[in-house]
Amino acid sequence: TGRSDSDLITSVAAQTITATLSAELSGGEMLYGSVDGGTTWRLITDAVDGTAISWSHGAILANTSNIQFKIVDLAGNEGLVASAAYQLDQTAPAVATTVFADFEDTGSTESGTSITNDTNFTLTAPDAEAGSVVTYQRALDAETLDWQEQGAAVSGLADGHYHFRATVTDTAGNYSITEAIEVVLDTQVPLVSDITIASGDADSSAKVGDTVELLFSLNEPLPTNAVVVVAGSSLTPVLESSDSGIDRYRVSYTVTAESPEG
Repeated sequence: TGRSDSDLITSVAAQTITATLSAELSGGEMLYGSVDGGTTWRLITDAVDGTAISWSHGAILANTSNIQFKIVDLAGNEGLVASAAYQLDQTAPAVATTVFADFEDTGSTESGTSITNDTNFTLTAPDAEAGSVVTYQRALDAETLDWQEQGAAVSGLADGHYHFRATVTDTAGNYSITEAIEVVLDTQVPLVSDITIASGDADSSAKVGDTVELLFSLNEPLPTNAVVVVAGSSLTPVLESSDSGIDRYRVSYTVTAESPEG
């Protein structure tokens, strides 16, 4: 299993081991096989067909050792031992961490999820097991994440809330998956429209004690900690309505003796 089909590194213990004899068995010769470097031998003559060996019964690998074959004649004379080293690895790589590189977190958020207008960055798993292969996946935020293949270099994604993760696969084919990291990509410029101002009384001027109402529309929601600065005062906008992606906000400002004229 794993990246190579010829390095004899595997995560599967129960095997069908194939080999080829240089000549057919004759004169009562018997074939023996071992999977523990010759410590124990098993008679496997019945696994031979002509010069082809296909041994599965009892071919259970363990740890790192050698597969060996030998031919024994009726007098007990043993031929040369053919040997091949193998490695059984059934341990998944330690779970690594996926991180962003060449990334600028340009925004702010209350949820703890990074928010940015930086659409070009790199995914890395710096603590992945040495010699392992790291691949990446991404998914848009949803109740059930639909993971898609993703290269290490991220670019060209549309705005959205993304999850990224890495799969780390060792040489034997064992793998582990990192915990997903999240980022919100937002390249859309906020657009304020439909601004109206009205004072508390009927005329167009406001005097000390009057309340001025500022209403405006925005093409994306404001965070709950957003403020609007009016005449030097930081005020909390109140969401009045939301329709087709347009949010309508109201800000109330009370005129004081310190309020600037204009």
